[in-house]
Amino acid sequence: MVHTDLNKENFLPPLGIRGDKKVFQKNVPPLLTSLVIGVIINFQTKNLIMTPNFLILAASAFIPFTLGYFWFSEKLFGGAYWDQIAQVPEEKHGPAKMGLLFSSLILNFFAAFGIYCLTVHASGVFGLMGGDAEAMKVGTAGAFMAEHGQNFLTFKHGLVHGIQATLVMVLPAYGYVTIFEKKGWNYLLVNLGYWLIALSLMGGVISQWGWQVV
Repeated sequence: MVHTDLNKENFLPPLGIRGDKKVFQKNVPPLLTSLVIGVIINFQTKNLIMTPNFLILAASAFIPFTLGYFWFSEKLFGGAYWDQIAQVPEEKHGPAKMGLLFSSLILNFFAAFGIYCLTVHASGVFGLMGGDAEAMKVGTAGAFMAEHGQNFLTFKHGLVHGIQATLVMVLPAYGYVTIFEKKGWNYLLVNLGYWLIALSLMGGVISQWGWQVV
């Protein structure tokens, strides 16, 4: 004969579906919180994988080119004055060939990419993850990008980094040229002023618009 215990406790549903208010309050809210956080992080980080906007970088390459048209004009620091301070041989006096001028745009594009790496700090996180966009969407990298991925993407921030790049890269490079090629300090100051303005403007443009999300 099988004994059947008709005690009320035997008819309680399993823990997952039982209507126990305390169990519900203890287990369900943390589960829902984790689920919501996971969804938010996934939603946000899938739009925070930043890569260079090469169209903006290419456009910013025209900034030094355009500035040079005015900076090195005869009314400012070009013409005979430039030939003198740069110690240009007489047979090379006169304007540069158009082909050489446009080839400088390639060098400007390299400079634009360097400024991107300085100003858009999310590129550093992307580099630390080995350029793996999928790795940027999960784990610590995903959470970090969700919280900080869009920090400091302003014109002002890029302007500061443009000044920084001028002081730590352009100044030493042209300083060496000035010293060892025995040029005057006017040569250093004219070039330094030119690149200070050019890189500051490039930094502002690139920090504000030179990135894109994938």
